[in-house]
Amino acid sequence: MECPFFARVEPEDFWYPSENEDTTRGYQEPHQRQNGKVELKIEPIVNGGGIKTKAIWNDFKTTRFLQETKNLLEGEHLNSIPMEPNPTISRAIDERIGSQLEAYNVARKTNQGRIKRYMNIFLRRKTENLARIIGHPATLNEAYKPPSMTLCSLSTMMAALTAMTTENQKIYFYEADFKNYFPQIPVGWKVEEQMGFTMKRNKRPRAEGKSESHLIHMTQRVLTQGWNCSTFCAQSITWASILYSGDNTWLGETVGTGNTSPPAFIQIEHPMGKGIIIVIYDNILVAMNNETLQEKWIRRLQSNFKRYNIALKYAHETVNNCRFCGIETKIENNEVQWRTNEEVFLQWKTKTIAHGTAKEAYSIGGVIARQLYVQRASNGKYRDLFKILREINSEMAESQHERWRERNYVNTERKSEILDALAQIDNEWTTQKRKPNIVNPLFLVSDATTTKLCWILMDQKGTILGKPVSEKVEGNGTEKQSIDVCEALAIERALATNDYRTRVTHHDGLVCVVDNTPVGRSLVKGYSMSEPLNKVIEMILGNMTPLTLLAAVDIPTDENLADIGTRGGDWESEEAQVRSKMTATRIARSMEPIQNGVRWIGREMIKVKKTDGEGAERLRM
Repeated sequence: MECPFFARVEPEDFWYPSENEDTTRGYQEPHQRQNGKVELKIEPIVNGGGIKTKAIWNDFKTTRFLQETKNLLEGEHLNSIPMEPNPTISRAIDERIGSQLEAYNVARKTNQGRIKRYMNIFLRRKTENLARIIGHPATLNEAYKPPSMTLCSLSTMMAALTAMTTENQKIYFYEADFKNYFPQIPVGWKVEEQMGFTMKRNKRPRAEGKSESHLIHMTQRVLTQGWNCSTFCAQSITWASILYSGDNTWLGETVGTGNTSPPAFIQIEHPMGKGIIIVIYDNILVAMNNETLQEKWIRRLQSNFKRYNIALKYAHETVNNCRFCGIETKIENNEVQWRTNEEVFLQWKTKTIAHGTAKEAYSIGGVIARQLYVQRASNGKYRDLFKILREINSEMAESQHERWRERNYVNTERKSEILDALAQIDNEWTTQKRKPNIVNPLFLVSDATTTKLCWILMDQKGTILGKPVSEKVEGNGTEKQSIDVCEALAIERALATNDYRTRVTHHDGLVCVVDNTPVGRSLVKGYSMSEPLNKVIEMILGNMTPLTLLAAVDIPTDENLADIGTRGGDWESEEAQVRSKMTATRIARSMEPIQNGVRWIGREMIKVKKTDGEGAERLRM
């Protein structure tokens, strides 16, 4: 499947399809020609429903996220959800498509009475003449939301590789990608009966000489990309293929069996060496700084792929370089360097706004934003571009997004601005830009609700400077600000206080600690695609002088000390003491990635427990 690793431009969802993906239509008959050229056919599917999930459930009886995956795939979660049968038949697919799906063991014929719900089916172009079938079980998606799950960020990956890279140290990489992964994963009947569809079979009776058709009812018996639980299940099963150890050999991994969601990555600490393993659904990256340890991990994975009958697209072994999920990485002169895959980048440079549609313009904006993210570059010279994109986004929202494909929507001036910006971006290698001299940054810990703001100033050890400040959100009383804007306002208000102004001369940079990902990422990028949020971001970046923003630290809400202030809590309570220690611990542990040049320190990068920070100063008011 297509890997979203690093391609997503958070916090806003820039939508830009891949070069080969056709998202302009819903379901298309296979005999229809695309642009008058070629016929679309279903891409071949291997090992349909072939992964041995029962073996996984048996091997991981006490691992919570895998037991949750079992419940999802077998439909046990549906037992507690009141769902009335709704056998509304969706548009039928062509017989040739249905027959292929049946031959690939992806779908099967059944009686109409056995289907509880029908899902929408549509094609997505993969190559010039091959497409993928996507099933969208809308009712099933509305009925249940899977546990939250995070993916590894570019910052986390590069920080881990940097920590592993010492003088004359080689990094050994192993990359694996599963073949048509979702169709390899079988679902139980309780889920299958929620994924019904129909196939149109044409007949031509001899007597009348007229063609007629009738419907064949079918169900999809494997995981579909359109189900909102699919990525959770895929991530979990991939981790099962990594973590199982038949001979109980420990290779430096630490994964809690009580975790409700699959990990984004695991760090390896072993007497032989260090490493990191990253999973993005069907993509695996294993990186170790010891060759023997790497070989042991590869043997384990190869054994587990056979054990669970997982078909691979490819597996590569390299030294000091890799190409994982659209990012090229190399180790030179004890330094980690990375850039966007060069072939992909060159394709992006050929993008045009040939039809003048908002979709084409936004697609190019997504490419530029992604490159700025990958290169950790300033967006200064692209401010006009992002202003245009925000205007387009606002205009599309007002029209319920009906005009995304309207031709000649983008005028000549806008088109020129966007294409000029595309011409300016490059694909030079990027490094961590280490900052070892940063020893005393000022940390601003903040939180907000739509009615209240709170902020706290702390030093690099997590010691509170002054006192926490809480105040009400200013407004006209008739219209509430969005939570993202309020979270940003807490930072903006803190920078305007005398307390901040009197302390800046004693510190060598500012670090914002937030539990709101859109705000944190927007601060690091220097802009937001949301116009109201962008206004506050610009005020923040303009008012923090003479300090500059070193980084943003992502903190879970249940650790954030400032959350006490927004909820009107007791600063002397036991909860406040625990949060104070956890916040201090996260701050102290963020110093190493800050000195290594990491700008966005995701919450998954630092592990903090309630028992951590025992030596921290007790919170006193």
